[in-house]
Amino acid sequence: MNTTTYDETQGLVSILPAARWLHVYQTLDPLNVGIPGGRIGTVGVGGLVTGGGFSFYLYQRGLVCDSVRNFEVVLASGKIINANSEENADLHTALKGGSGNFGIVTRVDMNAFERAPIWGGTRSYPESATEDHIQAIVGWTENIENYQNGSAVIFWTYKPADGAIVVNSVLTDVGGAVAAPAFDEFLAIPGYTSSTLGITNMSTLAQGTQADGYRLVPMSPSLYSQR
Repeated sequence: MNTTTYDETQGLVSILPAARWLHVYQTLDPLNVGIPGGRIGTVGVGGLVTGGGFSFYLYQRGLVCDSVRNFEVVLASGKIINANSEENADLHTALKGGSGNFGIVTRVDMNAFERAPIWGGTRSYPESATEDHIQAIVGWTENIENYQNGSAVIFWTYKPADGAIVVNSVLTDVGGAVAAPAFDEFLAIPGYTSSTLGITNMSTLAQGTQADGYRLVPMSPSLYSQR
C-alpha cells in the first residue's frame, strides 16, 4: 500500500495511501515530475491529503488536496467507488479536508507537473539570533503575495549534545532562483552554524527539515507588523 506510479499520458501520479512523502519523491525526482506534498518526508500521504495539507508549492497551487483529481474510496457498505469532479463529486469535495470521516481512501490520483529545479535548505543559528529571525519572517509575510515561488519557515530545536536551543530557517524557491531578493533579511543574519542551502530536489529537501524523534510545540502565530 505504499506504491507510487506516474502516468505520463494523463499527467497523473497515483499513490497508495500508506506511502510516506519521501517514498513518493524518490520515485518522481528522477523523472523531473512534481506534485504538491509533505514538507517532511516521514509524513504519511493519506493523512496529509485528506487533512488539506501544506507543501512547498502552497502559494502556487493551494493545499495539497487541491491537486487531487480522483480518490478511490471504500464506503461503509464495503463498496469501492471513485470520487472525482464527474463521479461522486460531493464526496470528492468532502474528502479534501474531511479526513477519514467519509470512507477509507485506498488510492489518491494527483495532477502532476514538470518540476523546475529547487533552491533551498536549512540554516541553523544560536538561540541569540531569534529576534533577527522574527523580524525576517515579519518582512517575509509583508511581501508574500509578490513571491509565490518562495517559502520560509522558522523553527526552534533543542540540541542535546550542546545543551542548547537552535533556531533554524528553512528557505525554498521552487522556481530554482538562487538566493532570491525576498530572502535578503534571512540571508543577512550573521553567525549561522550550518547550512544546506543550494540547488536540490524534493527527496533531499524533505529529509532535511526535521530529524526523526523530535517533539514539537506547534504554534499558529498572528503577525501584526509594527515596523
